[in-house]
Amino acid sequence: NFSPRAVLEYDVLPNALAYASYSEGYKSGGFNSFGLSPAFEEEEVRAFEIGVKTELLEGRLRLNAAGFTYDYSNLQVRLPVPTGGVNIVNAGAAKAWGLELEASLLVTDRLRLDGNIAFLNTELVRFDTLQVPEDLMYLLGAPIPLQPVSAAGNELTRAPEISFFASLQYALDLGKDFEGLFELAWRYQDEVYFLETNQDRNTFKGGSANRLDLRFAVHPHQGAWDAALYVNNLTDDRSITQVTALGSYPNAAISPPRQYGVEFSYRW
Repeated sequence: NFSPRAVLEYDVLPNALAYASYSEGYKSGGFNSFGLSPAFEEEEVRAFEIGVKTELLEGRLRLNAAGFTYDYSNLQVRLPVPTGGVNIVNAGAAKAWGLELEASLLVTDRLRLDGNIAFLNTELVRFDTLQVPEDLMYLLGAPIPLQPVSAAGNELTRAPEISFFASLQYALDLGKDFEGLFELAWRYQDEVYFLETNQDRNTFKGGSANRLDLRFAVHPHQGAWDAALYVNNLTDDRSITQVTALGSYPNAAISPPRQYGVEFSYRW
């Protein structure tokens, strides 16, 4: 496969860079281990991106922005097999476009703020598939009747329309020999679909998710080690991160609960 990439950059101002890029990507085809489906074809994508990168306020403020589009052909999709396992099939065409904004501000020599937000729009252009009926009640051991549907116009799976990240870092002076670093980070993700059929029942759709992390690290001014205390998912927010099928029955993966611990690292 020949997958070219070209990038054009232009210095608009001494501290502002504009760019545009075009690239192609490729994922090999193959054969399925389960079911009777034929081999699936290779997946290809064409991507365009334009953006700007800036540094302002004598380098204390960094602002970046980018817009992009993806055009997929023969998109590879994982579908469950009623007898167990999954098949990979080609969904035809799909497209996506989005916008990303990023900022980093050094408020003082000790306080730094970072953040980014992403907007994403995705669409299946062509895809005929099967789905579990909306009103189906699962009976253990009973066969699951599937109905043919068109997924054209639906969103891609695990593709949140909005995602957000913000962090605060504050450096502490702990005497002439040591320095501390306090970090607070927050992540947010909008609701997502887990199936290309975009069914709204909770079995196949994930709600919005939040995660708040805390960390306090200590390291010497002259030394190669770090010691830190951390708490991940401080609010103990639990959400479904993925739904797969085992014998056509939905199986969910859940995000980790609140976790805390001690971390030590050494660099040489």
